[in-house]
Amino acid sequence: MNYSERILIINSSSIGDFILSLPTLFAIRKKSPQGYIELMGKSEILGLAENRFYVNKGISIEINSLSNFFLEKDNLPDSLVKYFKSFQIIFTFLNDREGIFLKNLKRTGAEKIYSLDKPSPEAFKEHATIEYSKIIKPLGIELNIKKPKIFLNKQDHKFADNFIKSKLSINQKNYYVAIHPGSGSKKKNWSFDNFVKLSEKLKNEFNCNILLLSGPAESPKIIKEKNCFINASGLSLIELASILEKCSLYIGNDSGITHLASAVGIPVIAIFGPTNVNVWKPTGNNIRIIYKEISCSPCSREKMSSCAQQKCIELIDVNEVFEACKNIIKKT
Repeated sequence: MNYSERILIINSSSIGDFILSLPTLFAIRKKSPQGYIELMGKSEILGLAENRFYVNKGISIEINSLSNFFLEKDNLPDSLVKYFKSFQIIFTFLNDREGIFLKNLKRTGAEKIYSLDKPSPEAFKEHATIEYSKIIKPLGIELNIKKPKIFLNKQDHKFADNFIKSKLSINQKNYYVAIHPGSGSKKKNWSFDNFVKLSEKLKNEFNCNILLLSGPAESPKIIKEKNCFINASGLSLIELASILEKCSLYIGNDSGITHLASAVGIPVIAIFGPTNVNVWKPTGNNIRIIYKEISCSPCSREKMSSCAQQKCIELIDVNEVFEACKNIIKKT
């Protein structure tokens, strides 16, 4: 790799997986500090990397014609063939079990193409940050950092300050604890009632501001609560990241937002259930993982979806999480 090369990174991962790939993107940028790097990914995650050290430009992967690259076809769209061929190096993180996308990508004439050695994240054995970094091993590039980082700027900090002042009726002199009771799967979620009990205990013990973060699924429940709530579905990820960065503690399930909180550098308590904690846990300086290892854990996606009684997450007690919170709060 040299300074003048055009580099494309293709990554269609959701929030958490993408954040765990950031150390690899960091290493690529460090190797080519003046190079042009473009990211093709989901629209929602582009703002986490575009013009924030990692990449110069983000482009949505939700392009209709791109679907042709996942089919065994004689003809590929000329516009995309020219687009891919314009890059000297392409890194593809796509879940490409059949290898069809990679095969078609090579047909475009792109000079150097690197892909993951495992076609699906479900095959990961080591921590995801290490697994993702294997894509750069053939170039002799090592990870500079192993902890994902989101780079916030002055505008982001200003947004968070204004949002808290104007949108939230809270005591700004007290510190904030963010709680996100959702995730990408209900099977990974600690009981919503447990989060409510936890927030009440924290308010009673420490008189802190509780920010309940919600998406569309959680909003109806959260609105009924007395605590302050933020409808995260109305915010961009970078806006949410800037708000999280103002918090003294974050508590959540195995979710993309939990990884987002970790990536802005705040203390995190992550509640894990059926997923493989050794592969998907957030990393950072002040991360506490609460997890009950039982005989059937971790689960595959198929087993997780059919599990009738989730002992792995039901065994996690409110008091156990509360004690973990106390230990972190006392240090702040």
